[in-house]
Amino acid sequence: MTDHGGDWAGFTETYGAPPLDFSANVSPLGVPEAVRLAVAEEAARIGREGVDPDLWERVKKGVYGNRVRGLNSFEHLCVGQAQSFFAGYDFLRFADLFDAITQEEAEELIANWVTEERTALSVVRAKEET
Repeated sequence: MTDHGGDWAGFTETYGAPPLDFSANVSPLGVPEAVRLAVAEEAARIGREGVDPDLWERVKKGVYGNRVRGLNSFEHLCVGQAQSFFAGYDFLRFADLFDAITQEEAEELIANWVTEERTALSVVRAKEET
């Protein structure tokens, strides 16, 4: 895994839009090996076996619902419009994109992009009381 982030430019070039950003700085203490291995193994399994079709539909509907709910937020609309403008896509066309995305495309994306070289994992620990 890299210290932080992934191949953003390559992803955007390949898929025509930037990825969702869940990144954060990695602790200087490192990543617990068991967690890193579990994430890598699950991504590899999805790449080999795919995603359960019922789970795919639930996740797709859930993400779509979150996007629709976000339309009620002025701040969300402003930030989304600005980000999409600079990334070269239309923020309000997400419904068309959701209709077009197939389960196979999502599985291919996971297999190709959720790899050790292109991912980072952060561990957030509770602050110890003094």
